[in-house]
Amino acid sequence: MTRPYLDPRDHAFASGPAFERPDSRKAAQALFDDPRDGDLLWDLFARWSGVVGANHLRLGLGARLIAEPGAKVTIGEHCVIRGVIRVEADAIFTLGARCYIGDHSLISVGRDVALGDDVLISHDVNIFDNDTHPADPAERRAHFAGMIGIAPPRPLTIAGAPIRIGAGAWIGFGAAVMKGVDIGSETIVAAKAVVTSDAPAQSVVAGNPARVVRGEETASPEANASGRGFWRKPRTAK
Repeated sequence: MTRPYLDPRDHAFASGPAFERPDSRKAAQALFDDPRDGDLLWDLFARWSGVVGANHLRLGLGARLIAEPGAKVTIGEHCVIRGVIRVEADAIFTLGARCYIGDHSLISVGRDVALGDDVLISHDVNIFDNDTHPADPAERRAHFAGMIGIAPPRPLTIAGAPIRIGAGAWIGFGAAVMKGVDIGSETIVAAKAVVTSDAPAQSVVAGNPARVVRGEETASPEANASGRGFWRKPRTAK
């Protein structure tokens, strides 16, 4: 029988293991020296109860899902999540199978974000399909005032566009992926890169703004037609 957590000695889990869903609160408490950590783990998994799929999901204690009413969240099998996923009302988040989301990473979904199978998201990564606040300074002030409750909230326009990250891509630590970007299958985004435009399949992009530094020739129409292009629909467990 396998243990209900991933080995904390692995460098990717330096801040603690990632756990499978416990059978009960008591079983969760038995995993820790402090039973309050077990209560936290039990409560964390309760937040993922409305997710489609998510078979064999593993969570770190820092994982969070913040899904507003009407949000649609689908997660493939055997994923490990240690970061934060925020999905606004009526927005769509899709995560393929065997994906990893590292510590302190944040995925903010205001429109539609989809990751293919086998995508690795390192720690401290930010993926935003929206600008978070209005570009107009007066609207920005009004937006924040409504957020903190010193003025009535009002409808505002916040720019956004879908993000696609293809199967097998690897996003390095500290990178930022901005709205409207397609990252091709098996592409590597270097640490600290800021991706503001599409990245072709099987390439390496780096810098701010990110530019192709290796593998640009793989962005040909033939490569995309062969299934190694910008987007491969993730498979969800049945």
